Amino acid sequence: MKFYVKLVSVLASLLYCTVSAAAVPVNPIAAALQQNLWTKRDAYDAAHVLMVPLHFAYVKEDSELIGEFRRFVNRFLDDKHREPLGLLTELQFSYLLSRFVVLETYRKQCSPLARRGSVHLTARLVEALRSPAWQWGRPAFTSMFERLKWKLNQSETKPSYLKAIIDEELFAMAIAADLSSSLPVCGLAVPEELRQALDLAEIVFRQEGESTPYGWVFQPGVWRDHPDYQYAGNMDLRKDLEKKVVAGIGVDSSHSARLPLWLRSLQCAAPASKRDLYGGIVDQLKGQLMHVVIETPTEKFPGVRLRNFMTGHNGVYRYGYRTIGEGGGYEPYGLSFTFNLGWWAFLGEAMAPLYRQQANMLPFADRVIQLYTQPRTTAPDKARVRNPAFETSSYLKGSLIESVLRSAEAVAKHPMSCQED
Repeated sequence: MKFYVKLVSVLASLLYCTVSAAAVPVNPIAAALQQNLWTKRDAYDAAHVLMVPLHFAYVKEDSELIGEFRRFVNRFLDDKHREPLGLLTELQFSYLLSRFVVLETYRKQCSPLARRGSVHLTARLVEALRSPAWQWGRPAFTSMFERLKWKLNQSETKPSYLKAIIDEELFAMAIAADLSSSLPVCGLAVPEELRQALDLAEIVFRQEGESTPYGWVFQPGVWRDHPDYQYAGNMDLRKDLEKKVVAGIGVDSSHSARLPLWLRSLQCAAPASKRDLYGGIVDQLKGQLMHVVIETPTEKFPGVRLRNFMTGHNGVYRYGYRTIGEGGGYEPYGLSFTFNLGWWAFLGEAMAPLYRQQANMLPFADRVIQLYTQPRTTAPDKARVRNPAFETSSYLKGSLIESVLRSAEAVAKHPMSCQED
């Protein structure tokens, strides 16, 4: 009899533990970090979705989440069979890692992991900066530096977008800035290539931006005749659209979401006498976003919307793009989804109420999800395959988005500081 009583007691304990374990919600950020996300399928999305939670972990001194990020980076560095990602995706993922390294050195001076990550990223970045750099319609330049110098020396090009400063260059400059901040903390020299990248970044942001009545726009008009922008004068999305070029069109609001953090990286790496350049642009960019681009939630549309272009234009973007199909594209406000990745939080405290408001609207109404689930595609078979956690519709309806939005609110409330601040 005693045996059966003891058996029942053990089974009851096991059942209680099972139920208790099932009742504990799994942190969706931690769940994502337990995957090896440095793959062709996942790296691009992971770099977007995890950036704000990374900063949240260090802002809030969340030791459990910091531990998950450390284990994630350790696994990445230990993986000897990483698949090639292509330069742009590698740089985007590397920026997530360079931000980790900077935050780690700010918190722990030079941890062994920060040192190891800095060494790895420096070698890869120097290689990327030295390698031949493609350009539309002409032979490759001998290096990314030569391509960038050529662009900066052109007052006008035909087509206009030959002069565009592209994401490869902007990510490379931001990573160079992060490493220039972390390497000295670890007692390591900053290579000349990184110093040169920072010198060019200063020229880029002094020369290529333009003040507006409300703020600042990067390279207005430069992308006007690129295929992605040639239909921006159309205010509805339908078949057989005619090209309508907008002369002074700004960069699209989706890609522009990375600008605040790029600028923060550059600001922290700059000498004290030059930091006002980047801080001033951040302030102007905030004015541009708040007064020209963002439309706050209303009863009719209970979600944040973004106009498609940083100049406030709101026409069609990427009409007939290769992964979208003929007649498809982004309609007005079609780039609004990117607000839900949280990157605008790096503009500072003014963004916190918007991210809190957005999080409080979860779950989103069907009409909100319909707008956020852009582009409208006519060739779904050409769409990029994604990790189920990052697929747009699943993300909008799942638990990960709330973690990101709450993280964005917290990050906005704690403006980024540099190590010596």
